[in-house]
Amino acid sequence: MSSGALGAIGQGLNTALGIASLGVGIWATDQQIKQSKKALGLAREQWLEEKKRYDAREKERLQANATIGASANTYDLSPAGPMLRE
Repeated sequence: MSSGALGAIGQGLNTALGIASLGVGIWATDQQIKQSKKALGLAREQWLEEKKRYDAREKERLQANATIGASANTYDLSPAGPMLRE
């Protein structure tokens, strides 16, 4: 074989390996995108769960504040009230 033929074979192998490497890179990128989408979905689920918990606590807090406010409004601060001492 001549050196030109060996060079052509070498270039052909180099091109084939480059294409194979590109294919592996595309596959790895596709896998990474799938994993990212899965992680994003899990993060969204966790955020929604935490938001439900927060909303429930906030509702509970507002109800407690309303109860305390209603109780404070009924408290008698007149001089004849329950805290008057002689």
